[in-house]
Amino acid sequence: ACLGVICTEHTLGQADNALLLKHAPLAAEKLAQIAVFYNFDGWLVNLESDLPGGTVGQCVEFLKVLTDCTKRYVGQHAQVIYYDSLDENGKVSYANALATCNKPYFEA
Repeated sequence: ACLGVICTEHTLGQADNALLLKHAPLAAEKLAQIAVFYNFDGWLVNLESDLPGGTVGQCVEFLKVLTDCTKRYVGQHAQVIYYDSLDENGKVSYANALATCNKPYFEA
């Protein structure tokens, strides 16, 4: 599979995360269209910047919508893979395993 990468890092990435979540449905739709254009089989989502306070639920919802949109545009074989970088509070923390703190993102 060939995946595109969505990556945010450091302080600048915090603003990117806020913008992404503010426009999550539109962003998911556009990213799915980009996947088709570039023949990606989906996305690796690597958010290595803290989320804005109180937006963990929005991030999980974004991952669900991105998965749905990507499967709709690319096909049922499409994948959205979440890289373990955020804890249950939206702070950068690497569990290096599936754990309670990152399970909501994984299940999306």
